[in-house]
Amino acid sequence: ISSPVEKQILQYATDDWSYMMMDHVVQAYFKQDAYIFGPLHFNTLCAVHGLCNTLLLQDKFAEVKSLLRPNIPRAISTLGQQHHMTLVLRHSYATALYADEGPSLDDLIEAATTLESVVRTGRRVFGDSHPHTESFQGSLAHARKTLAAARAS
Repeated sequence: ISSPVEKQILQYATDDWSYMMMDHVVQAYFKQDAYIFGPLHFNTLCAVHGLCNTLLLQDKFAEVKSLLRPNIPRAISTLGQQHHMTLVLRHSYATALYADEGPSLDDLIEAATTLESVVRTGRRVFGDSHPHTESFQGSLAHARKTLAAARAS
């Protein structure tokens, strides 16, 4: 935890009211960075990531998907496929796809395919024992399990 905003986010992450306040704080941080730096700047993409994490904690999967659809291509074009920020944004997007209530089969397939790519790249970039790689692998296992259950029903 390095920034005052991150400290404030953790302070608010204790109850429903706090989640609502946390959402507003992170949205303001995102809007500020987008205004100051522009949509392609690393700081703006970091703010996107922070906002997505907040929304994921609140199970606001549609908002996460909506926010990441335009920002993942920006991260790829600005930072590259192998940058850690690109990987965590793609991971968040895939998580929103499979964790949403009643995901379509197409969403589950996209989530698994995306996570397979993220895991491969994460292993190459971070190594097998890095926390990001382990998180990516856990999400891939969960997405595959969800996909298998959907195909079986």
